[in-house]
Amino acid sequence: MSNSDTDEEYSLGSLGSDTDISTDEYFIESDDGSDISSCRDWMPLCLNNLPPAPPRFLFQPPQVDRDLTVDESLMLYKGRLGWIQYMPLKRFRFGIKTFMLCESKTGYIFSSIIYTGKGTKIDTDFEHLGMSGQVVMSLMKPLLGKGYCLITDNYYTSP
Repeated sequence: MSNSDTDEEYSLGSLGSDTDISTDEYFIESDDGSDISSCRDWMPLCLNNLPPAPPRFLFQPPQVDRDLTVDESLMLYKGRLGWIQYMPLKRFRFGIKTFMLCESKTGYIFSSIIYTGKGTKIDTDFEHLGMSGQVVMSLMKPLLGKGYCLITDNYYTSP
């Protein structure tokens, strides 16, 4: 529909909360006058019988071994970010640094933390620890006391 009939510009931003759009010349009345009050009786039943939330993962994790490991990884990234890391011993020297909690046998990743420098989101329960301790404890928090054995290198065992 062209706007040549009127000089007024129509947009969603121009409609205020106090504007009644049913008085607009472009509004089409689609209600045939049928009574919808019976639908209101069914609405609370529909809202109370919603299906449960979907699982966090769409698949079941594999049968995991009891041995877990924490390691850092560098994902290649050639864009511009304030927290790109340089690690000369890695294949890709520049990229995004992540800490990952993995199962030792299959390599299944339980969780990960993206390192963003001082702004890294780490669990506040472990602020009294050093950076490496905060990373390990934040990754292991949901698995503590469940019989898993954590294997680390010397970076994570030093304060």
